[in-house]
Amino acid sequence: MSIVLTWLIAMFWRGNQRIVHILQEASEAFSGDDDKRAGILRGSIGICISVWGLTIASLTGALGNHQGVSSEYELALVIAGVGGGGLLLAGLLIEWMIINFNLPKFMVPKRMRSQPGCREAARWRKGRGD
Repeated sequence: MSIVLTWLIAMFWRGNQRIVHILQEASEAFSGDDDKRAGILRGSIGICISVWGLTIASLTGALGNHQGVSSEYELALVIAGVGGGGLLLAGLLIEWMIINFNLPKFMVPKRMRSQPGCREAARWRKGRGD
């Protein structure tokens, strides 16, 4: 799943129209306004990072369940599991930052960098009286 998601996100970043259209249609399943759906698409790299972190943490957990594992191997599994968990949390934080503030800009596709984050769009609408 991680590999397929990475490929999809790479095609989305490159602007592959077919993939962009598929992901935009898929984002319609999410509740919320258009700003939030656009934010989820902008922050797709955060989702990708989180999925890789979850994959690493899951694999280390599965590999660590065997009996008779040497202590060096066990230590490496613990370090990899903690690293995977950290990657998962970092991805979630990146996703939240991109959805709400459209920051950091280098993690947003170039064609979407000028869009406001959800918080900025909400403040703009509130100031306008919508």
